[in-house]
Amino acid sequence: MHWFGRALGWFALAVILLLALSLVSLNLTPVSRFVSAKVNALLQPTFQGQLLLRELGHVDLGGISGAELEVRDPAGQRVLSARGVAVRLFWPAVAYHAAIGSDPLRIPVQYAAVRELDVTLIDDGTGSPTLAHAFEPREPKPPDPNAAQTSIEVSEVALNQARIGGSLAGLPKVDAELSNLKARLRTDAAGLAVTLENLDLQARQLPTVDRLSGKLTGEVSLPAEPPASPGVSGGMARADGSSPSSGIQTEVHALRPAPLERRVQLAFAGQLAGSGAQARVRLIGEQLLAELEAAELTPASLKQMVPSLAPKAPVALNAKVEGLLQDLGIEAHVKQASSRLNASGRLKREGENSNVTLQLDADAVDLAQLLPDVPRTQLELRPARRSTPARAGAGVAIGW
Repeated sequence: MHWFGRALGWFALAVILLLALSLVSLNLTPVSRFVSAKVNALLQPTFQGQLLLRELGHVDLGGISGAELEVRDPAGQRVLSARGVAVRLFWPAVAYHAAIGSDPLRIPVQYAAVRELDVTLIDDGTGSPTLAHAFEPREPKPPDPNAAQTSIEVSEVALNQARIGGSLAGLPKVDAELSNLKARLRTDAAGLAVTLENLDLQARQLPTVDRLSGKLTGEVSLPAEPPASPGVSGGMARADGSSPSSGIQTEVHALRPAPLERRVQLAFAGQLAGSGAQARVRLIGEQLLAELEAAELTPASLKQMVPSLAPKAPVALNAKVEGLLQDLGIEAHVKQASSRLNASGRLKREGENSNVTLQLDADAVDLAQLLPDVPRTQLELRPARRSTPARAGAGVAIGW
C-alpha cells in the first residue's frame, strides 16, 4: 500500500502545481482580460441591468484585490463604478463545501473593501433610483423551498471614499461624499445584520439645511420574513382541493410564525446647516425613539433653514418623538436669550386619518429676536389642552 500513498502524494502535488500555474496565468494581463470578458458574458443574461468586471486585478488562494467593477441600469446608463475592490476569502474551501452540497453554505469573508466608489442617482420616474432595478432578475422565478441556504459573514467592511451625485424627484441635486467606512455584516436565512462602526459623511445642497456633515454609527437588524407555505392561499386550503361549497370537508390551516422584530439604532454627531447637532434614532419593531439636540443654532443656520426669519441671537433646540408608529408622543424645547417655548402632544394615525394634539407653554417670548420689523414683545402662553377627533383627513388642535 506504500505505492498508493506515494502516488496519492504525487497526485496532490500535481494538483497544487496546476492550481498555482492557473493562478499565475490569471494574473497575466491577456488571461485576465479574457476571463473578465467571459465573466461579463455569463452575467449579462442574469440581471435587468449589467454587472461588468472591468479589471480582474490580482487573484490568489486568499481572494482578489485591485479589481474594478461597473454597474449599468436597465437602460444601459452607468450608475455605479468601483475601483480598488478587494475581497479576502479562502475560496477553495467555499468551493469544496458548495461541491459537496453543504447546507447552509457558509461563506466567511475576512475583509471586503473598496478604494473608490462613484454612484450616480437617476430617477426612474417614480422617485426611486434606477440603480435599485439593476440587480433585479431578468426572468423572475419563484424561490425554490428546497434550495440550500447561504450564510455570508464579512468580518470587516471598508470603504475609503464614495461620491454620490445625480438627482431624484425629492432631491433635485444630490452632492454627497462618504468616507472612512468601517462595518461588519452578516446575512443568512434569519435576515440581515449590519454593525456600523464609523462612517464620515458630507452632503451639500440639501433642501432646507443646505449642508450636513459628521459621523454616523449604529446597528441595523432586518430579519427575513418567513416564506409563505406552498399551496396556501389566504392562509387556508382544503385537504382535497375542493371548494368550500361542496359540503363538510377537512381544512388545513397554515400557521405562519410571527415575523421577528426589526431593530435599527443610529447615532449622528456633526454639523447641521453650519451648527453643531446630535441625533439618535432607535426603532424596535413598531416602537420609535428619535431625539435631536442642537445646543446653539446660529442666526446664519436659522436663516438658512427658515429664510423668513431674522434671528438676532442663537437658539437652543431639543426635540423628541417617542412611541408606537401609529401613536407618537411629541416633545420640543426651544430657548433664545430669555425666551422659552415648550411644546408637547401626540400624533395618532388610524387608517387614513390622523389626529394631532399639541400644547404650548412659553415665557417672555420676544418676537423681535426672530422676525424682521417687529417691536419687542413679552408673550406668555399657558397650557390648556384641546383636541379634535380623528375624522376624515387630519385633525389638528393647539392649546395655550
